[in-house]
Amino acid sequence: MSEDVLKVRDAIGQKASMMCMNVSMCIVGYIIAFYRGWQITLVMIATSPLIMLCGALMAKAMAGLASKGQNEYAEAGAVAEEVLESIKTVASFGGEQRSIDRYNAKVQKALNSGVKASVYRGFSIGFTISVVYWTYALTFWYGGTLIRDQTINPSTGNPYQGGDVLTVFMSAMMATFSIAQIAPHFQAFSEGCAAGGKIFPLMKENATIEPKVKRLSEGGEAEANMTPVKFESLKLDDVKFNYPARPALQVLKGISLEIKRGQKVAFVGESGSGKSTLVQLIERFYDPAAGQVLVNGVDIKTMPVHKHRALFGYVGQEPFLFADSIRNNLRYGLTGSRVPSEEEMRKACKDAQILDFIEGLPEGFDTYAGPGGSQMSGGQKQRIAIARALLRHPEILLLDEATSALDNESEKMVQATIDHLQSTVSITTISIAHRLSTIKNSDVIFVMKLGELVEQGTNDELMEKQGVYASLVSAQAAASAKEDEQAAADTEAAATSSVDTASELVRRKSTRTRTATATAGVLGGDEEDDDEQESPNESLLKTEDEKEKERKAEIAKTYKTPWRRLLGFNKDQKWWFLPAILGSFMTGSAFPLNALLLSRALFAFYYPPFLVMEHVDNICFYYIGLGVMILIGQLIDSGCFGYLGENFTCNVRKQCFAKIMEQDMGFFDFPEHAAGKLTASLSTYAVKMNSLTGSSLGIYSQAITGLIVGVIIGFCGSWQLTLVMLAMLPILMLAAKFNMSVRMTGKKEQDNLKQSQLIASEAIQNMRTVRAFMAESWTVDRYAEFASDANDTSGSTAIIRGLLFGGSNCIIFLAYALGFWYGGHLMVYNGLGYSRMLQSLMSVMFAAMAVGQAMAFLPDVAEAKVSAHDVFEVLDTESKINAMRPDGTVTDMGDGVVEFKDVHFKYPTNPNLPILKGVSFRIEPGQQVAFVGPSGSGKSTIMALMQRFYDVESGSITIGGDDIRMLDVAWWRAQNGYVGQEPVLFDMTLAENVRYGKEDASMGELEKVANMSNMDYVTSMGGSVKWDDPMGPKGCRLSGGQKQRAAIARALVRDPHIIFLDEATSALD
Repeated sequence: MSEDVLKVRDAIGQKASMMCMNVSMCIVGYIIAFYRGWQITLVMIATSPLIMLCGALMAKAMAGLASKGQNEYAEAGAVAEEVLESIKTVASFGGEQRSIDRYNAKVQKALNSGVKASVYRGFSIGFTISVVYWTYALTFWYGGTLIRDQTINPSTGNPYQGGDVLTVFMSAMMATFSIAQIAPHFQAFSEGCAAGGKIFPLMKENATIEPKVKRLSEGGEAEANMTPVKFESLKLDDVKFNYPARPALQVLKGISLEIKRGQKVAFVGESGSGKSTLVQLIERFYDPAAGQVLVNGVDIKTMPVHKHRALFGYVGQEPFLFADSIRNNLRYGLTGSRVPSEEEMRKACKDAQILDFIEGLPEGFDTYAGPGGSQMSGGQKQRIAIARALLRHPEILLLDEATSALDNESEKMVQATIDHLQSTVSITTISIAHRLSTIKNSDVIFVMKLGELVEQGTNDELMEKQGVYASLVSAQAAASAKEDEQAAADTEAAATSSVDTASELVRRKSTRTRTATATAGVLGGDEEDDDEQESPNESLLKTEDEKEKERKAEIAKTYKTPWRRLLGFNKDQKWWFLPAILGSFMTGSAFPLNALLLSRALFAFYYPPFLVMEHVDNICFYYIGLGVMILIGQLIDSGCFGYLGENFTCNVRKQCFAKIMEQDMGFFDFPEHAAGKLTASLSTYAVKMNSLTGSSLGIYSQAITGLIVGVIIGFCGSWQLTLVMLAMLPILMLAAKFNMSVRMTGKKEQDNLKQSQLIASEAIQNMRTVRAFMAESWTVDRYAEFASDANDTSGSTAIIRGLLFGGSNCIIFLAYALGFWYGGHLMVYNGLGYSRMLQSLMSVMFAAMAVGQAMAFLPDVAEAKVSAHDVFEVLDTESKINAMRPDGTVTDMGDGVVEFKDVHFKYPTNPNLPILKGVSFRIEPGQQVAFVGPSGSGKSTIMALMQRFYDVESGSITIGGDDIRMLDVAWWRAQNGYVGQEPVLFDMTLAENVRYGKEDASMGELEKVANMSNMDYVTSMGGSVKWDDPMGPKGCRLSGGQKQRAAIARALVRDPHIIFLDEATSALD
């Protein structure tokens, strides 16, 4: 989407202004031509409809191809983002090469579309200019006949003279030439139209539920702070529901229930029974297919959405934090004008049992949470999410398995807090729980099964029935007893390890916090303090931004473009440069050759009338040949350089993505390497660098060829006049240099755009959280802040750019004036012939105009230079742990003993904060081992080290007596199975997702592991999901529990020696 916006901007920006200039030149030129000789003008414009028709047809064809290519690149970007967001899962299952292959296949398809578009573009431009030259031939022939036949000119009343034909031709030629100048901008317009075809329908899309999002300053603030109704009751009346993605599958089947003010209710049931769906209907993320959801007896469809959602504090099943500070993530719960005080935040965090942890961090509430909260453990994220919900002081607290990611002790503490709130604040609580021990005290428990409400009542009432609920309780009884025993044992340990609970934030506390507080200004404080108060991190942000600005300026000033490496991206296509250069020579030389023919033609009209046609006929013949030459040359030039450019872009994307996939986990911990930013870089850098090759390189080649041929022709006419005209070229080059320097500031604009892309990506992927907190307006403001900064940067340089462009044009006209003055001087005092004077003057000026054309692309070169620096920086980054480099040992694992010996570890993002401090233990083959402890105590870190996502700082980890660092990384990970805390599925079929653990797994193996992991929702086991059903982005077509069971099956299908379960059952009933 971001790339599409840039294409639309390009189409309506500089390219549009150039087109308007050429259109105005066309109109004025034809007005003068009609006035001085309408007969000749009519002949010249007779071919204009043909030019326009061909241009329109080609533009339409090119737009279709451009749209296809953009869609294919968008698909590649979606693959990259999906993979990078799930990098731990990809690495665990050795999916790096498979991910690269998926990405490369999408990019390759886009390459083919791009090459076709280049061929169409070459033919379009070549044919248009050819028709212009053929029009010259026709005009000269007709003008010659008028002079020969002594036809009367109506504007003068005398027979046509050479001067009449000259004036008409020059005026009409400039007008027609401007039409030809429009052609090179067809690509930008075509791509812009294709991009707009995707963007504008989306902008016009009307949501059935959601109101139009407004900026905070435009009324969004009032919506975000809308006072909720006083809640009395919530009722579902015969509610039925089908998800839009699967309309044939009825998820809820006539649910009727009622919840009253102050009640504490819970929904229980197996995964996929419809519990989370009910919460989404209550929040009005969806509308029921039939039945009603009533609040205080009023259908919520008739209520303003924000007024309804203001009732709720929402904590989802999979906790999500934004790439911002903890402070701003908490403020996210109050996105309007009221900013929570420090005391309010501290109280909410204390209630959620997270305050001690936050205050133990070096930067406290200003600590950067990372993209998606990646710098924190699952339990820490969930407790911050609970605090964020409590900060709203909601009428109803919605907990969609909100404690599923917490350890037992934390879960009980948070549950006690919720119980306390219930008894003291009269808050209504709606919980979805898989741990039934946490909801025993609920006033009403609703039991769901296969989309139906099968039981309801208190815990005691339901146990007496000995029905579905009692069966669920019995199934958990043994496990619950064990958990209670372990919780008692952990209480003492937790009390002595509070200082260490900050440890896992390790890697998390980024030293580059420039993105952590970028939104503090939007959130603001009380009205009178908005313009004065500034958080500590805002000051830090400004410092970091200034440093980053200096770094970029230094790159722009000193970085030498490594042309050899750049050309290396096309090493397999190097022989294509030969025909490409030949095509550029044919196209580039056409401009000075045109000047030569034109000087001969203008002189021919001053022969006696009976001799005019003798000279004009030869010139017409040469113009026809010149038109054929440029048609062939432009086709070869555009086709070959387009092929080279598309391959260049494709290879840059492929190599960058492959290099990113080689990196260890420490690389992805840094905020500048967030998935959204890396994905944006893959697309924008490749596109900008392509201006150094591809069609742009063809234009540069044409300009150089034209300049050389023009100078040669000029010297053949008059070396004195040619030298004078060449003296003007340094001034033109100086203007171009100033223009390029101004364009260097485009890097700051690019950085702001990347940050806005990250914000948009996070918001879209977590739209339920955004909706639940009514944060649409705040998110739009947050996005607009960076987009506006980018706009301000481009706007400030646009004026300077316009002045430089106007100055360049002024220099051209001054050069014409100087040339005609000095040429006249040489004719009078040195006997220089009129034809040779025109030859020298026009050949050099036409060549200079060709160079001026190339100057229009210098801004792209400036941005490409900085992009090239960043791309090569990525390509030169070597990973210490590269699973794609088979350079380790493959063993039989010896006795299979896993042993930690005095292991110390610090995350690379914060080398000053130790995480593991001399950890030693031994795991025997066949043992079932568990790591327990408070959230953030280092449990997941140990698993990450065992999978060799990181290397230890000191000490050693041995497998069967072999140091894990000596083992082949890919082989070692292939021996293991991994199930993470938050289930990750890819946009593939269910079978492909399970086969991600073992590519060649048979259907029998899939059925076996499906049975082992209780995937009862698969059709072969009586469910409704087929093996070949696509799962959608992030597995969105399955519930959290269903996704987790598929993830367990994926780990089991590879028959691992060791299976790592990082709170793998947290999302299951």
